[in-house]
Amino acid sequence: MCATRALTPAEQIEMTASLDRARDRLLFLFGLYTGFRIHELLAIRCGDAWNDGRAAKEITLARRQLKGGDGRKARRVRARTVPLHPALQAALQTYMQASFPNGGPPADTFLFKSRKGANSPITVGHAWRIIKSSARRLGFDHRIATHSMRKTFARAIYDQSGHDLILTQRALNHSAITTTSQYLESTQADVATAVLGLGGPLHPLPPKVAPLEQRPTQATA
Repeated sequence: MCATRALTPAEQIEMTASLDRARDRLLFLFGLYTGFRIHELLAIRCGDAWNDGRAAKEITLARRQLKGGDGRKARRVRARTVPLHPALQAALQTYMQASFPNGGPPADTFLFKSRKGANSPITVGHAWRIIKSSARRLGFDHRIATHSMRKTFARAIYDQSGHDLILTQRALNHSAITTTSQYLESTQADVATAVLGLGGPLHPLPPKVAPLEQRPTQATA
């Protein structure tokens, strides 16, 4: 199976517009602007991002909500705090006010709530189908799926930081920088742009020097 890829800026706009349900559109924006994994996004409760009738300035997910946070190596996992981008805050504000016009929901209500059950989030499979179906309708290639949101976030942070790999690693909460580097896929077009953008003139290679035994000897007077 081919790995997922990041979305281009134009694709992000098209995907956002193509998602008809406000909940699905907010899920997509949360993925783009926070870089949380899909199961981490689905663990978000309203109280994590909505306080006193307004969008929070940042969101913190506890260790148990993160990848590996409830497994054998849970002690290595730390809570992750991400500031909410103004565009995401605005989208959240609009969604919450439209969905709960008579006041905010209980803090423990899942933000991306399923219509099935009293209080449960949509499943990872359902979220995958939402993103996949949107990409197919738009004619995007098969490498677009839920993990594309996290990879898009990674590429955006990497570019915004002036290609700071350490900062990008921290933003993604990766334990190894090699994992971060795998998120930053380069295309042949990227390579070509880099080559053609080289400043010049480059230092020329030094001329070859013949070995001593091959050098012409000076004629004696």
